[in-house]
Amino acid sequence: MLSVPGLPQTGTFRMFPTTGDSMLPVPEGADVICRYVEDWTALKSGTLCIVILDGEQDFVFKKVTVLPEEKKILLESLNRAYEPYEISAGDVLEIWKFHSYFSKDVPERVSDVQHISQTMDTILKQLKEIYQKMDGSPEIAS
Repeated sequence: MLSVPGLPQTGTFRMFPTTGDSMLPVPEGADVICRYVEDWTALKSGTLCIVILDGEQDFVFKKVTVLPEEKKILLESLNRAYEPYEISAGDVLEIWKFHSYFSKDVPERVSDVQHISQTMDTILKQLKEIYQKMDGSPEIAS
């Protein structure tokens, strides 16, 4: 039995190891603690989750948006280098909502270049929203 400070007393929790860089800034090799989700449709759009899939790939750690009308689930990485993709809800065995993570690595300080890049991404996103509200939608590169 493992006792984790700050973990709610109710619910079923599980720890998953992460691999790859698709969820940076959560570092590769971190252990993600998640709570079992009974009703997937109750998840808010963009909720961080571990999704256990039917098939060759065991699980993915992504931002999850359930699309019940299409019977699909949209999966998005935190790392913008990876494109979002949809999967069939029938391919999902379980969903576990992110609670926290443990890592042996100390995060590196955000470099000035990373800070400028993040700021530019935010500005471009805001400009896109402004143009869409004005009913004109010129293409803005992301």
